[in-house]
Amino acid sequence: MLWQHNRSLFYATQIRKIFRSCSLRFTSSSPAMIPAPISDKTHKTHKHPPEYLGQDSYLLKEFKFTLTPEIVHSTLLNCPSDLIALSFFLWCAKRPNYFHDSQGFAHMVPVVTRLKSRYKSVKGILGQLYSVCCVIKAQTFLLLLEICWRGGMYDMVFEV
Repeated sequence: MLWQHNRSLFYATQIRKIFRSCSLRFTSSSPAMIPAPISDKTHKTHKHPPEYLGQDSYLLKEFKFTLTPEIVHSTLLNCPSDLIALSFFLWCAKRPNYFHDSQGFAHMVPVVTRLKSRYKSVKGILGQLYSVCCVIKAQTFLLLLEICWRGGMYDMVFEV
């Protein structure tokens, strides 16, 4: 279980990096939560935020932030890396009550095309996604299928 805890902590860190690198700003009335050093005194008086327990949606709950297709699209436009953009796109799809619109899929077609030319195969793209701690599930393949189908990359559809 310890490896799952460390992986989820790393995943939450990666999500925060994605938000920061994509110029997504949060507004909140509460100050930023910085974990206090663990000791007997601080452990009893300070609560650690739930994100350290593996709940990566803590950021969205704490700042009362809801994803909209406009926010996702603007974030995707500002992403410095195609791999980060795809990882963010997949992460958004996993959020409850959020569904990508056609504008988001249209933006992801050239992103996946560039990733395909860089990593030469879908297996290479998935390997790179895994290296940045993006969990590969059936939904990942379904989204890649839809992106490839909308972009007319039918040879890649069979590869996915």
